This record gives sequence, C-alpha cells and structure tokens, in this order.
Amino acid sequence: MESRDACTSGNNLVMPKTGNATAYGKVLADSDEALSRHPPLTILLADDDPVSRKFASVMLEHLGYGRPDVAGNGRDAVDAALIRSFDLVLMDLDMPELDGAQAAQELKHRLGRKAPYIVAMLGQQETGDERRRCLDAGVDEILDKPLQRQRLAEVLALAARRVSGAQDQDFNSATWQEMLAVFGRGGVGQIAAALIQDVPVQQGHHEAAVAAGDLLALKRIAHALRGSALQLGAEALAELCGEAETACAANDPAAAVRLSAGALARYTALVGRLVQEAEASGA
Repeated sequence: MESRDACTSGNNLVMPKTGNATAYGKVLADSDEALSRHPPLTILLADDDPVSRKFASVMLEHLGYGRPDVAGNGRDAVDAALIRSFDLVLMDLDMPELDGAQAAQELKHRLGRKAPYIVAMLGQQETGDERRRCLDAGVDEILDKPLQRQRLAEVLALAARRVSGAQDQDFNSATWQEMLAVFGRGGVGQIAAALIQDVPVQQGHHEAAVAAGDLLALKRIAHALRGSALQLGAEALAELCGEAETACAANDPAAAVRLSAGALARYTALVGRLVQEAEASGA
C-alpha cells in the first residue's frame, strides 16, 4: 500500500522500522477510541424536505455517526446507492420521482445481497397499508416521523451490527493466531497500529480518485487492499477487491466506484476488528 509504515512485501508482513512500542500502543488506543466514538457506517439520507433532512442530519451527527450523504428524491437515492456502497439508507416514504418503497424495491432487486440496510421513514398520516407496502418492497425497518432520538439510535445500532457481521466474516481466526505465533503480542500490536493509521490514507486516496474519475487509481487501491486482505486471510474481501479491479479494467465507472467503496468499508471494519483482537491479546 501507499504511504504506510508497516508495508507488505510478497506474501510476508514487514514490520515497522521502529522500536518505540509505547508510541504504537498509544496509536492503537487512540484509534480504537475513535472507532468506538464514530461507528464506521456510511449513511445515505433521502428526503425531499430540506428541513427534515437538516433535522435528521444533525441528529445523526449528535449520535456520533457523522454527516450523511443526502438525496432529494427516490431516483437520486437509487442512483447514489448504485454508485457508492452505503451501509444504511434512511428513506422518506413520500418523495417525488420514486417514493421510498419503490426506491427500496429497486435497490433490493438490483443489488441483491449487497443492498444496504434500508429504513423507511413514515409520517403519522401513513396507514397500515403503506407500512405493509414498505415491508413488501424489502424495507428492513420502519421509523416514525418526527424522528425520536432513542428510536433512531436503536435502528443505527441494528445497522452497525450488520456491518459487524461483515467484519466477523472477513476476520480469519487461524491467520490471526499464526501472526501471534510469528510476531508475538508486541509485533501484532504494531501491525494493527500501522494498519489503522493506513485506513484514512486509503480513504483519502479513494475519495480523490472518485472525484477525479480516475479508474486507474481506483484499480491500484483495490489491488493494494486485495494484497492486504489475502495476507490477513480475508479471502471473501480479497475476492471483492478483485471484482473492483475487474470493473476498473473494464472501464465501468459505476461498478468500479460501488465495488471499491464496498471493499474499503469492509477493510476498514476488518482493521477495527484487528485492533480489538490486539487489545484483547494484551498487545
């Protein structure tokens, strides 16, 4: 990977060139605290009412989830979710172009298992029939408007647990135990710290590549993530990175952005799990 202190060479992890274990321990602790304060959820908020969007955005930020991406109608929400991989979509039911149920149904149909966790937001005037229509469309959860902070927090936690499921899927216990045996607790602590430092670097590279429409840069990022995933025993994640590389090579921008963003999100979650394992092992 680019700009990293602990890099990779062939199939072997190369340790950071430093003996300052205390400094790495501090980075590890600070990074884990940051992850716990700001759960790694990518959120799309779709609502045609600017006041409602602002209210929901502020509530999300106060709950520690950061500022969401926004869409002003159901069609824009679908287009955005097809380009970028979101963990959660908050979808108002009553929107132009496509309403929330129609947009949810299209996303579930087109993305299948890779569809985001979709939450429909219904006003008090909506009937039981409208709620059933949302559920039939594949909506995962329903929120009543006006939004209540506690209820929103519960739904966000459900979405975060789904992300944790992908994190658990990518974590390879056997590979982790092998790393402990080879590098010891101090070594894996340094590796985890270097990986967590690398995450914002890769996120910055990805954002710049997407903004520039640079498929070659996206391909390099996906290739680097694939190498790290293989070294960490995350074969399913490595396969997703390979799909992103293929989309870049095929000059398919929409698929390239969606797949590479999904791979980066899962890589970020995996690194968060490695930090937890390093702390649990006393690294």
